[in-house]
Amino acid sequence: MTVDLERSPRTATRADVARVAGTSQAVVSYVVNDGPRRVAPATRDRVLAAIEETGYRPNQVARALARGRSSAVGLIVPDVANPFYAAVASSVERAVADTGAVVLLGHSAGSQEREHALLEAYADQGVDTILMAPSADQVDLGRLRRRPPHVVLLDRGADAPLPRVTVDHQEAARFAVAHLVAHGRQRIGCVSGPEDLAVARLRRRGWRDALDQAGLRPGPHACGPFSRTGGYDAAALVLAQDLDAVFVSTEQQAVGVLRRAAELGIRVPEDLALFTFDGTADAEFTLPALSTMAQPFDEIARTALSLVMSDESPDQVVQLACSAQIRRSCGCPDG
Repeated sequence: MTVDLERSPRTATRADVARVAGTSQAVVSYVVNDGPRRVAPATRDRVLAAIEETGYRPNQVARALARGRSSAVGLIVPDVANPFYAAVASSVERAVADTGAVVLLGHSAGSQEREHALLEAYADQGVDTILMAPSADQVDLGRLRRRPPHVVLLDRGADAPLPRVTVDHQEAARFAVAHLVAHGRQRIGCVSGPEDLAVARLRRRGWRDALDQAGLRPGPHACGPFSRTGGYDAAALVLAQDLDAVFVSTEQQAVGVLRRAAELGIRVPEDLALFTFDGTADAEFTLPALSTMAQPFDEIARTALSLVMSDESPDQVVQLACSAQIRRSCGCPDG
């Protein structure tokens, strides 16, 4: 089912202000961010009047970066080939598109040593704003030769004393499994992520919460890497038992589960309903399409960048909500 929403009026841009004021966009930026260059009082007045006339609202991300005097944003992810991190990178690029900054993407390959090398390389190049999805929940910056001044963590890093943006993994997983229960599924297993990651434990806890609330016994559970192979291997253990549904921690794992199910002659969703997590574009193109708890990638990026110059505590954690994207894998009709 498609819902048509009324189109919102176009938001005024910095270019609109520059046109009305008769200045360059750079001058508008200097006025909005109070620097780094001085603007003549008469020109400033024209820009302020143009802002009022156009209804322009300054980009808070741009203001945060300007305050930090950063011309680049460093982004470090553990796996650039993973569609989840590709979606994160795209959202970060969109968030800084109007700031004049560029995004430098670093691939840590899941190595803490590589993460530290990238952090120091960024710092050496004067990159003072870094967003990082760490490979583990422990992040030790104390041994860095040169530590970047502004580091914000994405999703992982639960044990690190650094600002972090994450989602409510436990509640989102609980919602997904409760949806499977609402379809009448009662033997619900779980394919979860690595035991040493808090996000994996929280999603598995949400699975248990929904089953407890429904008075159902947990089905089989298996851990594996957040990858297609991880899901495929874990499914060999889970699908060997009598199930009618499974909650899978990530879409990449779910792709592996779908393949294993097909090889075993298990039909999805007729024999086995499936609900997963992340919200990348790939979920729409599996067969059947995957029902998933979608993370708000653009909001995650904007929020992380707004924490760059936050006056809150240095270990502030912002938790965002996921949204359900319902497709055929859970037993609902395509719509």
